[in-house]
Amino acid sequence: MTITMGPMTLAECGPESLGLELVDYLGQVAVYSLTAEGQLLLELPADSGTLVFGSGAAVQSPADTSGEAPADTNADQALVGPVWQWKQLSTPVEVRDIPNAQQYTLSFQEDGSLNIQADCNQAAGQYTIDTTAFTITPGAITEMACGPESLGNQMIEYLDQVSSYTMTLEGQLLLEMPANDGTLVFEP
Repeated sequence: MTITMGPMTLAECGPESLGLELVDYLGQVAVYSLTAEGQLLLELPADSGTLVFGSGAAVQSPADTSGEAPADTNADQALVGPVWQWKQLSTPVEVRDIPNAQQYTLSFQEDGSLNIQADCNQAAGQYTIDTTAFTITPGAITEMACGPESLGNQMIEYLDQVSSYTMTLEGQLLLEMPANDGTLVFEP
């Protein structure tokens, strides 16, 4: 990730201002992520620090600095709300656009439940977010015959393998399978 600073005013902000430090840090950001609490984390290179941003409400820094945070099953507010359509599958051997993306959707709920539309079939499931993993556990699914071109069964199989996710700056949800097996690209 690269943040390029544009023109700035050179007004004197006072001796306690952190404005220049912030600009310097923003120019160094290497990676970003979103927490389950809706915080934006901007990681500086070589473990030199993290900038933590909230949504405008008070943000509390974690008191535990041991590096081991407790598991968090709270929903990431960036996931909840939109109906996510499966747009693309990217694997080491191919990038495949998904036809009829509106037939392959995910809807994350705040309570950790998940509604899945896999072509002509519906499924319920659960998802869990913690500090080391993101898991999706598809539950019972209807068993209608959707046709030979259907990707419904593949979608369910892929969702069961997801180990992490990323939200892009463009608003895409990337569901990552382990060991670079592939990425499912979703858009609202």
